[in-house]
Amino acid sequence: MEDFSSYSKDGILYHDFTLKRRETSCPNCGSYSCNIKEYKVRKIKHSAYNQRNCVLLYHARRFVCKDCGRTFYEPNPFVATEHSISKLTIINVLNEII
Repeated sequence: MEDFSSYSKDGILYHDFTLKRRETSCPNCGSYSCNIKEYKVRKIKHSAYNQRNCVLLYHARRFVCKDCGRTFYEPNPFVATEHSISKLTIINVLNEII
């Protein structure tokens, strides 16, 4: 991770970060000629700590393909597309039910 910081506010632990850049191909045409268009902050509810609320402030890169013009987000290990709850939180909830 690049640019990582943590802080606590109102009893909630925040982790603010950007992932290291990796070579990314366009999901539409497969081209590797993509530029960073912008960074968007994604606020992700995360339950790595059972006794404390935790929020990930992930600065997601948004790319634009030079060949086809499509825009897309970089792949990440935290959330599925268009979700705001981490995969770990979903697993923890399912484990509590079982």
